[in-house]
Amino acid sequence: MWNQKLKSLLHSFLQSKDTTEIEHFFEEQTQSFLDPDATQALSEHEIYDTSDISLSIAQLQSMNFDLPIQDIPIVNLGTNGATRYKAISKLGQGGMATVWQMKDSQLLRSVALKQLLKEKAESNYEQENFVVEAQITAQLQHPGIVPIHDLQVDESDNVYFTMREIQGQTLDDVIQSVHRVSDRRWNTTHSGWNLRRLIDGLDKICQTIAYAHARGVVHQDLKPANIMVGDYGEILVVDWGVARVRSLYEHNPNWVQVKASAAYLERKRISISGTPRYMAPEQIH
Repeated sequence: MWNQKLKSLLHSFLQSKDTTEIEHFFEEQTQSFLDPDATQALSEHEIYDTSDISLSIAQLQSMNFDLPIQDIPIVNLGTNGATRYKAISKLGQGGMATVWQMKDSQLLRSVALKQLLKEKAESNYEQENFVVEAQITAQLQHPGIVPIHDLQVDESDNVYFTMREIQGQTLDDVIQSVHRVSDRRWNTTHSGWNLRRLIDGLDKICQTIAYAHARGVVHQDLKPANIMVGDYGEILVVDWGVARVRSLYEHNPNWVQVKASAAYLERKRISISGTPRYMAPEQIH
């Protein structure tokens, strides 16, 4: 299996320090992916026993979540049937979820609402993984991590959470823009980005990741495409959906905790996730 093959290669690398086999393996895997930049290297059937032993939607609803009664993009989170969030536009869609720009009628602000795709919501494992992503991100309270506002599961089995809306671009876009204006020497883009500013941004990213590690969380898919750069200097590490939580392996009251079924937690302990060229070596244990 993919999982066992990769672990074998990584253990071999720790002994020989020769990266040839790993690079060849990643090249083969990357070429076979429909979307090489996505974190879908492994199918659910390849790693996980897909028998229906994860949390049911009823169990998810029992986790003290207040349930709305309307579908996205009109979300009922108010009282007496009042609609709190209304869709403004779709910000994007990936392999797992859709992100909407929503208007918060109570606090008069724009927020981002991330909704698990319908086809993914049919899998109990994917539902739990989406909820755990929200739990992890919400507990990582740091200026370099997007704050989560609330998490909801409605009667139509829509699973979504709201968070701060980020206006800006990915670090990948910024890096490419700097390279485009630089030839024999490093130059500055029209938006003010240059090599020195990129290094300053890297320092902020390192501080954010150091905080996450202190809270017992390893991102596992840290790459320029998962780092957002705001219009006013904000640098945010996003997409904690495949993060490894150390509290699953040993107890520490200062570490992030997750609430999920025993079956899900066991699968999470043994899984290997991430984009091949960026995968975290901490996955070997």
